[in-house]
Amino acid sequence: MPTTSTGWTIVNAGTEQTPAAWGISTPVRTLISQGQDELTFKASSANVDSTPAFAYQSTVTLYRNRTITNTGGVLTYSGGTIWFVGLIIQTPRAGAAGDEGLAYKAVGPWWYLDNIVFQQTYKNVYLGTFSGTPTFGNKTSSHVFLGQGFSVSAPYWGKITSGAQIIEALNWALAPFSSGAPFQIGTIGPALDIPIDEVRDITCAEVIRKMLRWSPDAVTWFDYTTSPPTFNCVQKASLTAVNLALSGGIVENLTLNPRYDIQRAGVQIYYEQTGTVNGQAALSVYLDQYPATLPSSAISQFSLL
Repeated sequence: MPTTSTGWTIVNAGTEQTPAAWGISTPVRTLISQGQDELTFKASSANVDSTPAFAYQSTVTLYRNRTITNTGGVLTYSGGTIWFVGLIIQTPRAGAAGDEGLAYKAVGPWWYLDNIVFQQTYKNVYLGTFSGTPTFGNKTSSHVFLGQGFSVSAPYWGKITSGAQIIEALNWALAPFSSGAPFQIGTIGPALDIPIDEVRDITCAEVIRKMLRWSPDAVTWFDYTTSPPTFNCVQKASLTAVNLALSGGIVENLTLNPRYDIQRAGVQIYYEQTGTVNGQAALSVYLDQYPATLPSSAISQFSLL
């Protein structure tokens, strides 16, 4: 008769086993908004000079509550929930008197955003000559104008919101994948009318961070329960409150960090406008601020946005 159990498993290179069968212990997952989630674990029984069980840049998938069925010594796996999916980026080795082993560090899909330079499409640019005839067409460039989007039809460009710019950056990071994309796009909440920002050679991750500068209450995360993981970006007002009972015996450690350091005393926006005075061009600078009366203390000047 088959026997069943539930537990954690790891899939890598087409092989699925329990952490114990892989020879690893103490997996720790760390989730970071606007950064690379991490999964670290150790293979304490491995020799320091042994070949890593998980190759560099291979994908690992960690399941929890996986149903494990043993039929005559043959194990099959089903159900459960994906807890993490990511790339192995480090395999540090350590040896000391009486102890040696391998460690592993895997990172979530934000790695792709950190490692590709964002580009936008330029319409009808000069592409050189062909049989003596100049040719024009579309070309991408890392000289980009954030807050400005392009389309395939006239008028070809126009203002876009911060959320639309985030989606454009995400799609650029997904563009190299014809199949097997490492993540999908979910809810993108911010949708602010932002000023156009001319920049060069920045990554898709930097684009997203620039957009969220205008929405400091927004958080990003990957939902690993979907396949592939789903990228979400939502502001505080749209998040679901979670009540956690501290007396239930589940919480072993708790750290709360009030973020007074990201609270702003006010917002100031300066507008430059060129006009004509007595036939001469003249520059005017206008200020829009909130609240109407800004704090006057010296220290508050360092928390204005």
